[in-house]
Amino acid sequence: MRAVFACSFSISLFLYGCTPLDHAAAPFPPQPADAALSSHTWTLDNAVTPDGAHDLPWLLVRTNNVTPTLQFDDGRLTVQGLCNSLMANYLIEGSNIEIGAVAGTKKLCDPALMEYEHAFSQRLPGVSLWHITHMPDEPAGRPRLTLRFTDGAQWVLTGHPR
Repeated sequence: MRAVFACSFSISLFLYGCTPLDHAAAPFPPQPADAALSSHTWTLDNAVTPDGAHDLPWLLVRTNNVTPTLQFDDGRLTVQGLCNSLMANYLIEGSNIEIGAVAGTKKLCDPALMEYEHAFSQRLPGVSLWHITHMPDEPAGRPRLTLRFTDGAQWVLTGHPR
């Protein structure tokens, strides 16, 4: 059963990777240097499909008290809060961001969490734009980081001061 599920999950990831890219998405306004990114850790709060619907599979991991936390620091991205620690290099030019291939530690965990983590690590290099919005009505005025993918999907993350 596990092999069938893993195979169907892999096939869906492959098919997802073959979808056409949406190049019509409007760019975000220019951002200051990545100091704004590196002054906070970022927790994933919302995920939206290219057509604007909630992308629940990225959020369901919370039911296991697991929340992915991203930290950007001087060209190095780390992700904590999953089974393993993930890391990748990133490059920023204005509102454009390029995230390189993701590597991670090799702990064994719950198979469902490991599948989510694998999908997460495969999704990150698809980020193409970033934007920080300061939300004065949020508790402590926490900023929101929006990461837009090449297909138009978005992740919204909440900033927590480091």
